[in-house]
Amino acid sequence: MSSLIDEVLKEAGFSDAAIAEVKTGKLHYGGSLDAASDKELSVKLAFHVEGKIDNIKLVFLHLPAKKKYDPTVGALGMIATDGGDGSLEDFAGIKLSPNEVTMDKLYSNAAPGSDLNLSKDEIDAFKKLDKKATHEEIENGLRQVLLN
Repeated sequence: MSSLIDEVLKEAGFSDAAIAEVKTGKLHYGGSLDAASDKELSVKLAFHVEGKIDNIKLVFLHLPAKKKYDPTVGALGMIATDGGDGSLEDFAGIKLSPNEVTMDKLYSNAAPGSDLNLSKDEIDAFKKLDKKATHEEIENGLRQVLLN
C-alpha cells in the first residue's frame, strides 16, 4: 500500500500496528465510534483489497446499477467537477420541497435517532439555527452541512 493509504488510515485513527496488520491482508477492527443515538451502530474497520482501481470514478459515480441496488439514491455525480473542494454554489439546486413546512420542522428539531440520520456535528449545525429560522435559512444550513 502506498504512503497515501497509510496517511488516510492514520487520519482515521488507526495505529501503525493496525496499518501493518491491514497490509498483511487481515481485517482490522478499529473499535466502536461514538454513536449519535442508541439506534445507530458505528464501527471502524480497515482491510486491503488487491486490484487496480483505474475506473473507480466510473464505478462509484456513473454506473446506473447503484440506483438499482439502493433505491434511496436519487442522483450521483461530482460536487466540484473541476476537482476542487466545492462551494456553497455547488449545492444551489438543493431544495427542501415539496413539503417545506414538514422538512423545516424535521431539520429545526434535528436529534439523534431521528429520521434524518444526521451525525452529531450535523445535528449541532441545525441546533445553532434560530428556532424561528426561515425556510431559506434552513436550506442554507443544509447546503453548508453538505459542503462540510
